[in-house]
Amino acid sequence: MNPGIGKAKRHLALVYPELEVRTIELAGQGDFARAYTINNGLMVLFALNPEGSKSLAREAKLLPCLAKHVDLPIPNVSHSGQYGDNNYTFICYPRIPGISLSAKHFFDSSRKEQNRFAETISRFLHRLHSFDLDKARQAGIKERNYREENARYLEQSRELIYPLINQNVRDYIERQFETNAGLHFSPALVHDDLSAEHILFDPRLREITGIIDFSDMIIGDCIEDLMYLYDDFGVEFMDIFLEYYNDRDRNSLLESLRFYHARHTIARILWAVEHSYQPGIERRIKDLVDLVEASISSIRKITTLRRKNDKDRNSRYADR
Repeated sequence: MNPGIGKAKRHLALVYPELEVRTIELAGQGDFARAYTINNGLMVLFALNPEGSKSLAREAKLLPCLAKHVDLPIPNVSHSGQYGDNNYTFICYPRIPGISLSAKHFFDSSRKEQNRFAETISRFLHRLHSFDLDKARQAGIKERNYREENARYLEQSRELIYPLINQNVRDYIERQFETNAGLHFSPALVHDDLSAEHILFDPRLREITGIIDFSDMIIGDCIEDLMYLYDDFGVEFMDIFLEYYNDRDRNSLLESLRFYHARHTIARILWAVEHSYQPGIERRIKDLVDLVEASISSIRKITTLRRKNDKDRNSRYADR
């Protein structure tokens, strides 16, 4: 038996004695928590450090209320408490069946199914983003200070990233932060890590079965919840998704999405530089260069289209 599993069983015997543990399997581990599947039907998460403990405590307070508000299954915490010498938080909730909805699963599906998946995710996000913020604050969910974070990211970029990139990419970063210095949005409860691996899918029933991993919840701009979807599924998915998710003007939404994508890439480069992780630095700088090239390509397409429209308009005037 894995030593960690034996330790988890001992913790559970002390803090949740009424739970009869017949089977226990390691389900996964992140930076802040380790997860186990109990009796093939219950998930138990143990915090690994103070930050993880605070995060699980917030989930224990908020998720039971949020589960009643959204229209897809989410981790509905049924038991929580503290364990071990450090009194770190643990939580339990009924396991949500399914596997991660990969891009391959999505694009191998029929167009009708793709539309249904996109609509289901959109509907979930509408419900999540309309949740009562007072209840979120009472559960300890923090509000993101974009102005402060953006100023810090730009200052650190100039110091740590600019020596590694060319002038075109520097200009792109400056332009992105200047254009989006005064973001205007209505604050909402944001999942903040809605990637493909956190969207569960039943390949036999061909339906989305739930959303997991709410450890990064924040009060902020709801467009941030589209960023990982864009990363994992690409432009074609976003074209389908935005047919259902239409809270803002499409062009304005896409512009905000591009900024958050760039901002997140910069944050990843800064982390890699701070930890001297050279493969991460190289990969994320390439991502940033790709963003710049995509932006230039988009501008060229718009310019070409405008010129064509102007030419067509002039031809019509000349024919009058």
